[in-house]
Amino acid sequence: MLTYTKICSTCGIEKDLLSFCTCGDGDRFFADHCLQCHPPKPAPLSAFEKRLRHNVSWNHKRALKYGVKSTFTVEEWKELLEVSGGQCYYCKEDIGIEYLTIEHCVPLSRLGTNTLDNIVPACKRCNTKKGYRHPAGDYDWSARREQPVEVTS
Repeated sequence: MLTYTKICSTCGIEKDLLSFCTCGDGDRFFADHCLQCHPPKPAPLSAFEKRLRHNVSWNHKRALKYGVKSTFTVEEWKELLEVSGGQCYYCKEDIGIEYLTIEHCVPLSRLGTNTLDNIVPACKRCNTKKGYRHPAGDYDWSARREQPVEVTS
């Protein structure tokens, strides 16, 4: 019986062809590395991590729709949540980081940016209550919090 062999590009050992990974780039059936040298799959994302990424991505798409600057990242949102300690920026209620929403101080619909300096973590109730209003409107939102949340980037 004829057996085919191949040399692994990672470990340099000649092995039977069936010892190679089949995650090739489409041009070849077998990859250049063997099964033992195959890079590990990344751990699956938690539901919380998926929601974080979805919310940041969704707000980026909204910013593009309005034609405003959008540089806000998942890492910045995670850091902002950590700094907030799970507390709403407006009412100061401690509800936990998993329940805070991305709140644009100047709404995207009012040409506010999707950048770190225009975003605060807020509970759903405060975010909904403020809606599309500009912070300089009839309600003094700044009076609800003495100091702004500071994030070091």
